Order: sequence, then C-alpha cells, then structure tokens
Amino acid sequence: MGLSCCLRADESVSNSPSRCFKRKAKARLVIAVGTNVLLRYLLRDDPDQAERAHHPLAGREQILLMDVVLVETICMLSGRRYQAAKVDLTAVLDNLLQEPNIRFEDEDVVWNALQASRDSNVDFVDALPPKRLK
Repeated sequence: MGLSCCLRADESVSNSPSRCFKRKAKARLVIAVGTNVLLRYLLRDDPDQAERAHHPLAGREQILLMDVVLVETICMLSGRRYQAAKVDLTAVLDNLLQEPNIRFEDEDVVWNALQASRDSNVDFVDALPPKRLK
C-alpha cells in the first residue's frame, strides 16, 4: 500500500522496523506515505492505485507527509510531465494543510513557505528552509 513508517503521534520519525512494530500496541499510529502514494491520490490517473492511495489519505488514520515527500510531489507536479501552474500547486498545498488527518514534520514551516510562495515570485520548494530538506 505504500506505507513507509509509523510512529507515535508525540514522537519523532523512526526508520527502525522493530521500533515501529513495538509501538503498534502502545499508541495511535501515524502512517508516513511516500511520494508515489501522494501523487496517485492527487492525480487519480490510475484508478486502482488512486483507490489504494485514497483509503489511508482520506480515512481516519493519521498521515505524516515528510518535507521530502512534499518537495518531490511539488517538483513532479510542476515538471515537464504535469506542468501544474503555481496557483494549482498552491491549492494542492492549501488542501493538504486543511486535511484533519494529515500531519507534517513542521506544519508552521510548511505554512510559512506556502505564504512566502503565495506573496512573492518564489516557489514553495525554494521557500522552505534548506535545513528541512537534509
């Protein structure tokens, strides 16, 4: 399904599968999704994959979107294949920020970058602090 990691809602990301499984019984899970899952959800260009991506993203599970997933998604959408306009990318980010079950590494950083992008000629990706992408 494209689930890449889980964590307790009050802890930082763990790439350790053993820690991930130990936490299942202790706390509500947060599911981190990858770029492909997010793209299938947004584009709905493959009905089967879109349905599988829609289930966690539109469901009750808490979803974590890492900064790198946002950057890759925006780069793909604005690239040669999809050629999304800045206004459309802004709408996508606005909608993601409004989803009650979607979490970000730092929602304030994402929101500030979106506002900086909206208010200037700077792209969202360029408005993110460089340290966020390491």
